[in-house]
Amino acid sequence: MKIAVISDIHSNAIALKAVLRELENVKGLEDVWCLGDIVGAGPDPSECFSLMAQYNALSLMGEYDKAVGSGRVPDSMSDTLEDVLSWTRSILSIEQLDFLTKLPEEVSDKDFTLVHGSPRLPLQEGVLTLGMARSNFQYFDTKYCLVGHTHEACMFTQTASGECRFQRLQDGKIYELGSERLIINPGSVGYPKDGDTRASYGIIDFSNMTWEHRRVEYSLADLLKQFQELNLPYEFYKRIERAE
Repeated sequence: MKIAVISDIHSNAIALKAVLRELENVKGLEDVWCLGDIVGAGPDPSECFSLMAQYNALSLMGEYDKAVGSGRVPDSMSDTLEDVLSWTRSILSIEQLDFLTKLPEEVSDKDFTLVHGSPRLPLQEGVLTLGMARSNFQYFDTKYCLVGHTHEACMFTQTASGECRFQRLQDGKIYELGSERLIINPGSVGYPKDGDTRASYGIIDFSNMTWEHRRVEYSLADLLKQFQELNLPYEFYKRIERAE
């Protein structure tokens, strides 16, 4: 049995389709877990919904999902982002908006706890540093925790002695899910921020208890064309192009 783990699509259907095409060739794939932010600053939220529905993916709530679904944008978000999220809300159906408002903030399945940001504050905090990881290990009871939000593919390990370690996930590398507790971030499908523009995701193999990290290229030129045709803020495309 295998499960794909994705996060932070941010309305980038071109990147999502590239990931899903790869998943079609994964033998034994039984499910897709999405750690939140299906929608966001990208050009195609409706198609992202349609693609996710095809896989009947288990999805969690991200802060962008909550803002779009509820129509209430936090003060911390810029005016430009507020405009894009309002546009996103205007083109989604009532059913899609209702779906966003009902997404769970936390799910436990098998040995895994799933959240968008952190187990301590699922919508307000990302796990960025060793100190933050060390604090958050006490906020989940399972062996492993899957998080998104930071858009950086990485893994935090808590050893038996309580020491905490950090490593970036490498494309094509397989990591053992052993006895040590882990916080794993699959990175972002539609908006990486770790210097690599390729869509990022992971595959859990429950037969061997491993995590395989993957990156896949997609057409940034096609994404730019969508931004231009919809007259969406160019600054959001540039951030995606730079993966920052």
